[in-house]
Amino acid sequence: MSSTDLLRPGRPSSSRTNANKERVENLILSDRRVTVEDICAHTGLTHWTVMRIIKQDLRMTKVSACWVPKMLDDSKKEIRMTCSEEMLTRHHSDPHFLEKMVTMDETWIPLFNPETKRQSKQWKH
Repeated sequence: MSSTDLLRPGRPSSSRTNANKERVENLILSDRRVTVEDICAHTGLTHWTVMRIIKQDLRMTKVSACWVPKMLDDSKKEIRMTCSEEMLTRHHSDPHFLEKMVTMDETWIPLFNPETKRQSKQWKH
């Protein structure tokens, strides 16, 4: 009688092989913002397997990569509101008020679409 298990049908062996770990790590290193769903689609691995490879084998976590501004307190909001109302009042009394404003130079500012905190997360060791 043998004490070793014989091969039998049923649940497949673990897919957390070195080759799969390497594939997952290469995907993450090529794009730190890749999602687990994208990794699953590229590798054919299950969500659970990919999460175990990332968390346990690669020891990676997802962290927020963007600066999140602090909320304005009530006094700062009041100052901004007062300035805005004053500018609006001047504009109503003189429709050409904004045309009379002088700036030192023209600056081109690109359109900035801030991303959400969730969209900015990146994988880190």
